[in-house]
Amino acid sequence: MVGYSNLYKKRTGFKNDGVMIAWKTDKVSLVEFKEVEFKSRQETGCLNRDNIGLIGVFEIKGKRVLVATTHIYYNYKRSDI
Repeated sequence: MVGYSNLYKKRTGFKNDGVMIAWKTDKVSLVEFKEVEFKSRQETGCLNRDNIGLIGVFEIKGKRVLVATTHIYYNYKRSDI
């Protein structure tokens, strides 16, 4: 969209979804960002999915704000997740 910018991280693996942070460029400035991939723990099988995240530091009216979003597997039947 006009007047907006965004960060996007596609989920690892074969899925086509992911996470995004969007902001209005005349109000907010991106200072820095980090893409995150949560690796599985083979010995426990915990987090054995394609888990990702985005972390962005933004400047808004002279103040810095950290914004984060994740795509993490959840299953209420598994107590280890």
